[in-house]
Amino acid sequence: MLDSLLPVAPHTLALFVAASLAMNVTPGPDMMYVLANGLRGGLRGGIAANLGITFGAAGHVMLAALGLTALVAAAPVALDAVRIAGALYLLWLGWKALTGPSPLGGAMADTAEAAGRGERKGRVVRDGFVTCLLNPKVGLFFVAFLPQFVDRSATADPVTAQILFLGGTFLLTSFVTLAPVAAAGGAMTRLLRRLPWAAGALGKVSGVIFIGLAVRLLVMDSRTGQ
Repeated sequence: MLDSLLPVAPHTLALFVAASLAMNVTPGPDMMYVLANGLRGGLRGGIAANLGITFGAAGHVMLAALGLTALVAAAPVALDAVRIAGALYLLWLGWKALTGPSPLGGAMADTAEAAGRGERKGRVVRDGFVTCLLNPKVGLFFVAFLPQFVDRSATADPVTAQILFLGGTFLLTSFVTLAPVAAAGGAMTRLLRRLPWAAGALGKVSGVIFIGLAVRLLVMDSRTGQ
């Protein structure tokens, strides 16, 4: 019964979920991005960043299913252009965090618990979406990872449907895995609010994280992921 409802075999899905969880719990750029926004905007800021990354990764899944990511990967110049654009965007976010007002100081102190709501929450989601979508390594990851679990001999469910289902499953495991990171960032924010010097340090820490991610994206070889 279950076999007829799922686009992939149950044992394949179980193996895929295990592999996805193993990858998601490994510290990486997404985890650092969620943590940085959790430090700046508390739990709501971290969750907003998690949503933005999830939406950006969903775009990569769609592109992978349509074959567009593989097409871009075949054009090194286009791939490098996307990578550089993503790094510049992260540098801009880092500069804003380093030079902007403290997320917990001054006029924002009384609204720290509400950070991530309304307009600011929308900006965090947007920034996470753009950052993830402009990271070609994410697209190449899906192109390389998802097909390993696709049954090309299946007649009931085409390859595209299987890729979309597996991609959606990966996004769910990723969001669930990063949620505790957002919560940890929010908890650290509440603790650090009690320390006068910590308010100014939070923005600087998140800014350094953003710039570090940008440098990593600039120096890596987007065609090998190294």
